[in-house]
Amino acid sequence: MKAPFTRRSLLGAAVAGTAQLAWPYLARAATGPLTSTTVADGVTLLHGAGGNITAIDTATGVVLVDCGADVDAGPLNDWLTTKRADKPVSHVFNTHWHLDHTGCNDVFTARGVPVIAHENTRLWMTTDINSTWNNRVYPPRPTSFWPTDTFYYGVHELDVGADALRYGYLSQAHTDGDLYVHLPERNVIVAGGVVTDGSYPLPDYVTGGWLGGMIDSLNLLLEICDDNTIVIAAHGTPVDSKHLQAQRAMCEDVLTKISNSYYKGESYAEFLISLPTRDHDALWGEPRQFLHNAYEGVWGHITEVRRYLQRGSR
Repeated sequence: MKAPFTRRSLLGAAVAGTAQLAWPYLARAATGPLTSTTVADGVTLLHGAGGNITAIDTATGVVLVDCGADVDAGPLNDWLTTKRADKPVSHVFNTHWHLDHTGCNDVFTARGVPVIAHENTRLWMTTDINSTWNNRVYPPRPTSFWPTDTFYYGVHELDVGADALRYGYLSQAHTDGDLYVHLPERNVIVAGGVVTDGSYPLPDYVTGGWLGGMIDSLNLLLEICDDNTIVIAAHGTPVDSKHLQAQRAMCEDVLTKISNSYYKGESYAEFLISLPTRDHDALWGEPRQFLHNAYEGVWGHITEVRRYLQRGSR
């Protein structure tokens, strides 16, 4: 069981500001070799990169869902050339824009490999991003990193032979450009940053993420899950539909508490005094960055949050 968090520790974070809460995944040192785990037939999860990389064997080659940080280019190439020497990379998906998932895009665009993403992911790569919660400004990415094939809405299918590979939009959840990749025959979903394992999720409110969208996205994922579905998160080990249900319940509880705090006119420090995640910390861990991002993100949706909560889970 993880150590509980106290009023003192949470209030200390509120006073210190977000500079002490910078998210470690967006800036990394050099990495070592990648390790791999087979999670389903022809689906391999690569560990040790900036974020999880999923390699899917298809009739047309290897499809990568996310490609790690820029420092992972060498280890990823080593894994591909030793473990998949007979299969070229045919497509790369970006589940969202963060550097720990898109850092090797340029390696594949240079080879003419299509990089598929939501259009908002591409747009965030073209401009400065003042990530106030991460205490950093991200400059525009070179065009070699930009996705080459983008979409806006709906569910799409990629022709990779006999097995269906579907992908769709997860609206305003971790960011406003999240996507999932679904392999129905193999009963696997790669969900990116919308789903977390071993830590609280992080709605990146600067680039359009918020708790309400995260709940909607979890509902969507649950609609295409069954009890045996393997769900691959952005970090950590694969999870199942019960984990998605637990994450949704946690997000709904915290969203309700943030909404009540707003409408009572409380300050952020007063909100923290109530220890709003006390019932969830044993499962999800350190809440400080999550609470900061969730609280800030809801403010942009203050006129709809009550109506949203009255809807309840689908």
